[in-house]
Amino acid sequence: MRSLLSLTTLLFILVLAVPTGTAAQGLSGFIFSTYYECDITLEAIVDDALMSNVAPIYDRHVEKGSITEWSWSAHVIGGAWRRLAYFVTPDRASGMAARASILETIQQEAPETAALVNRACPKHDDYIWTVNQSSRVESPTDRAMPFTTGYYICQQAREAEADEAIRAAWAPILEELVKDGKLTGWTWIAHDTGGMFRRAMSLSGSDHTSIMAARDELSNRLSGNNAASALTGACGTHTDYAWRPVGGSGRTN
Repeated sequence: MRSLLSLTTLLFILVLAVPTGTAAQGLSGFIFSTYYECDITLEAIVDDALMSNVAPIYDRHVEKGSITEWSWSAHVIGGAWRRLAYFVTPDRASGMAARASILETIQQEAPETAALVNRACPKHDDYIWTVNQSSRVESPTDRAMPFTTGYYICQQAREAEADEAIRAAWAPILEELVKDGKLTGWTWIAHDTGGMFRRAMSLSGSDHTSIMAARDELSNRLSGNNAASALTGACGTHTDYAWRPVGGSGRTN
């Protein structure tokens, strides 16, 4: 964790790179992610300022095609992280170019919002993730939905076992839950750069209660599954968060 010295940190957002052959038809590309610790009393002010002054900058970059989507999400349940920001690009080079362009534009057009974010959210964690697997029947409204994420601490030598457990045991059930409307999407992501978490599973749905009910069904159906147990063996510790999208591309709230 580091102090926010400028709004550059706003743009190190949830990053997912899609490996050929394993990625789904949903989320793809590089996603730069930042998790913020914020003063709770200032969060609503930060959200309003970002939606008013920074969201149009992101939207222009979506319209130009330099990024494919972006989001600013709020903590509902979980640990110290209070806000999550991310944007997605097709490849690393275009992501770096988009980041530089967005930063320059924010510094020119929204310097007061940059200062507000630095003051209200003085600590952050940066991660780069890669998409390892995700839903192939994803709802087109998935990005606008509430979501939960479990962040896993794993033994690096056994991470491939965890990925195979997701592919062989979790994914078929998760796909059924999406087809049945109990979830709108899921994504299993792998650590590329950042802190101690090595894998993460995100589930999206109509509301957090529904997502948690689907998660309970998943757990019950995995009970006694030897293939599924490899995940627990490889990634024995995790932390759960629930997030609520505040704004972003394709969002209505």
